[in-house]
Amino acid sequence: MTKILFMNSGGMDSLVGMKKLIMDGHEVHYLYLDYGQISNQRARIAVEIIANKLNIPPQNRNIIKIDFSESVIDTLEHDYLPVNPFIVVGSGRATAYLQHLMRVIGGSFAYKINAQILAGGFRVSNNIVDTVVTSFYNKITGIYENIQFYSPLQGLNREGVKNLALELGLTVQDLRETVSCMALADRACGTCLKCRERAELGIEETIIL
Repeated sequence: MTKILFMNSGGMDSLVGMKKLIMDGHEVHYLYLDYGQISNQRARIAVEIIANKLNIPPQNRNIIKIDFSESVIDTLEHDYLPVNPFIVVGSGRATAYLQHLMRVIGGSFAYKINAQILAGGFRVSNNIVDTVVTSFYNKITGIYENIQFYSPLQGLNREGVKNLALELGLTVQDLRETVSCMALADRACGTCLKCRERAELGIEETIIL
């Protein structure tokens, strides 16, 4: 049994990824980052629903609130963070560096709880990001080599994730009780790419504040 820290966003990939790791016999802990995202309230509800569905022990559930202000970005950009166009998604420097910071914070927390692996619901190749973050983390702490990255959903598209979920014994309703859309505070917007993808698969979000 391997101790794994999963970066739980409250999304479908988090539910399915953690379910697979648990069924593979691993000890799964999770970390949710509250960085002031618009969808934070809905996501936190989804995180709790996921934890209860998967019977994750209370002591393995972790939430951290972080200050993701421009001043923080200024400091990090000046002292540590390289400019990496491969992870610039959306607009604003905060968005561009989010994946860096989430993994660095996750790696720090994984080290703190003696987890061997930092996992997440990433479904695309992360070799470039991993290399950059490894360099960043070593510069700060020198201990990053003790933590490995792993994605149980590597290479799957959203339909593939849905099919895997059903194979693992999850239901369509389980998938609908997760949050992907980050556009609105109280509900999914219904028009963004994530919402459209989910609608095509019949797994529209049901969490409404």
